[in-house]
Amino acid sequence: QKLQDAFARAGWGTGVTYGQWTLQQRLPSFLHFLAFDYLRIDHIFCSNHFRVQQVNVLNISAFDHRPQIAKLILAE
Repeated sequence: QKLQDAFARAGWGTGVTYGQWTLQQRLPSFLHFLAFDYLRIDHIFCSNHFRVQQVNVLNISAFDHRPQIAKLILAE
């Protein structure tokens, strides 16, 4: 209750961060089109001393999790 989920405050869409890359590694290459991201298991939490302005999940598939970036400002 003391922390806020940044994506819930200012994110857009499903915010999925896990799935596609890991699934593609387990499928034959001709089935890679079936792999998609399906879970949001990564979160950014911050105290109420901050106001969340923007959160994005980056479309980088070099890792098994897609990174998130949040823009925070100090609350007045």
